[in-house]
Amino acid sequence: MRNIFLIFMPFFFFLVLASMFDLLTFTIPNWLCVLLAASFFPAALVAHLPLAALVAQIACGLTILTATFLLFQFGWLGGGDAKLAAAIALWLGWKGLPLFMIQTGLWGGALAALLLLLRQLPLPLIVLNQKYIARLRDPQGGAPYGIALSFGGLFALSHSPLWPLVSGA
Repeated sequence: MRNIFLIFMPFFFFLVLASMFDLLTFTIPNWLCVLLAASFFPAALVAHLPLAALVAQIACGLTILTATFLLFQFGWLGGGDAKLAAAIALWLGWKGLPLFMIQTGLWGGALAALLLLLRQLPLPLIVLNQKYIARLRDPQGGAPYGIALSFGGLFALSHSPLWPLVSGA
């Protein structure tokens, strides 16, 4: 159990941090995505991920980076979201990718519903004066989709090829 915590601690930490940054600033810093991706490699080494599996994980991350970059080019996804999705895909690989996509879509729908509700509720002036609340309430504003990506990644983590190597499952 201790190995699971140590190996996946960076994944949890960086996803929580990404969610907080996105909620408060509508941005996900590049350094955070780089650290999330880079932390995969020591985890893979400690978990004794076979080389072929490592190459497959990298291919998955690069494929998602390419796909999400195209979504970014069309204005359908933020740049930070694109990089975050790719870093998460690196950790989850092809095996975890379908559940990640489903979970992200579900959490994205829940996030959209919450934003619609927030934009309709009357709130006290002290709350409305918070910059991030004003940004979230803006009907023309987007959504901090890094939150949905992070929740999707966390709920799909047990499908990562690393999971059975460290959990004994």
